[in-house]
Amino acid sequence: MKKLSVFLICAVLLLGVGCSNNPKEYQITAQDKVDFQGPLFTEQLYKGLMKRRIPGFDKLTEDEKKSLFLYFERMSFDKGLSTVEGKTVGEVIGFQKKWEMELEEFKAKFEREKAAEAAALQGSLSVIVNSKSLVGPDYDKDFRFFITYTNTSQKDIRGFQGSVVFYDLFGDRILGLDLKIFSPVKVGEKGTWEGGFRFNQFINQHVQLKNTELKDLKVVWEPEKILFINGATLPKKETFK
Repeated sequence: MKKLSVFLICAVLLLGVGCSNNPKEYQITAQDKVDFQGPLFTEQLYKGLMKRRIPGFDKLTEDEKKSLFLYFERMSFDKGLSTVEGKTVGEVIGFQKKWEMELEEFKAKFEREKAAEAAALQGSLSVIVNSKSLVGPDYDKDFRFFITYTNTSQKDIRGFQGSVVFYDLFGDRILGLDLKIFSPVKVGEKGTWEGGFRFNQFINQHVQLKNTELKDLKVVWEPEKILFINGATLPKKETFK
């Protein structure tokens, strides 16, 4: 009878302090919420504090401990997470895992959309450098380029900008020629541009471009923005008015 009484007393004491063999069942208290959200804490300090506060903390995996730390670190900067009081450690870990999964899904979606937009931007125009020349007297020469561009999209283009970049045969960049066109181009139609810039014999890239035949250059069209007649743009950051 005496042993039974001692057992019951111990059981009551254990229940009273909220002890559990499973740290995931520990409920976050109001004091925990305050103590666990110090923005200047390192992960090691967090773990030390949680170990003292959460019974059986070491039974959690390192990944679970990391999730717990990251949740409270986020809570330090996002007051919308402060409803954690009364939640169990297991629930908090679950909240963090769900947030990480949603973040990865968002990043993947963003990358897919970014890739699709880049493909659409690249595929909307075909730009070809037809000729490259150096004109003018010896002391005052200019590069002169003749370029043809074609609207390969499904919409009429109002204007566009980007760079025609020259690379050598090894793929090393020489220089880029900025192009900004304000003339509308209907679907399937072509346009031309003729222009250039001042040649400087003291700039290595200018000398390299001068001395390299067009056939020995790799020319790449790198579009930046396209404005369509219907008000749409690529990239789709805003509607052009």
